[in-house]
Amino acid sequence: MNLVNPPGDWSYVYSPLLHAEWHGLMLTDLIFPFFLFIVGISIGYFFKLI
Repeated sequence: MNLVNPPGDWSYVYSPLLHAEWHGLMLTDLIFPFFLFIVGISIGYFFKLI
């Protein structure tokens, strides 16, 4: 919990816990949601076969 509590001073933050800069929505941001969509469709087809 020491890593996720507010540090009190932002100059002492553990750097891997800082948010990345926002560069807008990229095509690579859609890969995982698309993968989950395809898995959901595949599960539906699988249970239709049973």
